[in-house]
Parts: sequence; C-alpha cells; structure tokens
Amino acid sequence: MESVTLILRDAGMRRTGPRQAVLEHLMESDYALSHQELENRLEGRVDRVTIYRILAAFEDHGIVHRVMDAGGHPQYALCSSSCKGHHHHDEHVHFQCNVCGNTYCLDEVAFPRISLPSGFVLSALDVTARGTCGRCQAA
Repeated sequence: MESVTLILRDAGMRRTGPRQAVLEHLMESDYALSHQELENRLEGRVDRVTIYRILAAFEDHGIVHRVMDAGGHPQYALCSSSCKGHHHHDEHVHFQCNVCGNTYCLDEVAFPRISLPSGFVLSALDVTARGTCGRCQAA
C-alpha cells in the first residue's frame, strides 16, 4: 500500500498532521469509516470541523470516495489509484453488513457495462449489497 506522503503528494496536497492522521486511519481500516468513527478515533487530536474539511478535500482530490449507508449517512473509503480529482473510478459493489453495520468495498466485484440511451450521461453508479459479513457470520 502506498505511503501517506506519496498519496498526498500524488493528489497535489500538502502533508499536515491532521491529514496524515485521517488518512492513516482510512488506510488501516478494511471497511468504510463514517465521520463519527474518525472523530472517535482521533479524539482530542483533530476537531470535528477539520475532519469534515479533510474528507471533503480528499474526495475532491480523488483520495476517498463516499458510500452512503442504509440510513443515508456518508462513510468514506480509499479510492483506487485510478481516481483523480473529480473523476472517480470506483465502480465496484459495496457490501453493508446488517449485523455490525460496516460497509466494505468489494473491488473484485465489478459492475456490468451499462448501456444508456442516446443523450444520457452517467455521472455515478452505486450498488450496495446487504447481508452478513464474514466476521459476523463466523461469530
């Protein structure tokens, strides 16, 4: 996995302590994190508003993509290396566990090619599968 410094540099962003802390937590997690989860993990080190700003900047620079949970709350996961700026290429299925609530990016599960009528332009495609994740199933 790429280093924090390399990811920020490739996105054209300066490396700051708060950006590094948020990015490290996103890199360490195998599921998408909500703002609240990041705030809890960074308690006392990075304030709530700064986390919002960092996540917005990361999304704008193609570092993270937003996944909406079943309640309509955003969660954030690292983008693939093909995402740049406002051009996200995270066409994969997201899996939300009904037990623990975690949302996983299933990068290996690709969408089928979508054929749209003439004049239609696709800007986003979201597919979320729901069920029980491997950890909860094993418990």
